[in-house]
Amino acid sequence: MTEPHARRPLGYIAAAAIGIGIVGMVVSFHFLSLADARDIAAGNAGFISGAILIGSGLISLAILARRD
Repeated sequence: MTEPHARRPLGYIAAAAIGIGIVGMVVSFHFLSLADARDIAAGNAGFISGAILIGSGLISLAILARRD
């Protein structure tokens, strides 16, 4: 079993992943609003990768918060 102080840096990394995912999704909205198909594809990729970062960060926080 890991000590609570050993989980703290992992929680910060998970929270940072959520924050970076949110920023990535917000920035991708700019590219989604452009008319060129390549820009829209770039916006889609940024939006999906941001959603993956948010989801993985939430799952990580849920696992770290579980009490044994």
